[in-house]
Amino acid sequence: MIGKNVRRIRKELNETQEKFAEGIGVCKDTVSNIERGEVIPSAQVLANMSINAKISINLILGIDVPEVKK
Repeated sequence: MIGKNVRRIRKELNETQEKFAEGIGVCKDTVSNIERGEVIPSAQVLANMSINAKISINLILGIDVPEVKK
């Protein structure tokens, strides 16, 4: 699931695996492995993805956060 989300996010950014990899501080092969589900990204890589894409880590992980009722 994480891999599919990473691929979708990268494509929404119109970035190649190489450009996305540069932005998060890993090599292109790592992005490819994550997208295929062969590797689970570390907390640091998830944080870098979140910063690079300007999105919540929850979106990368596919976690729905329920709204807190007041």
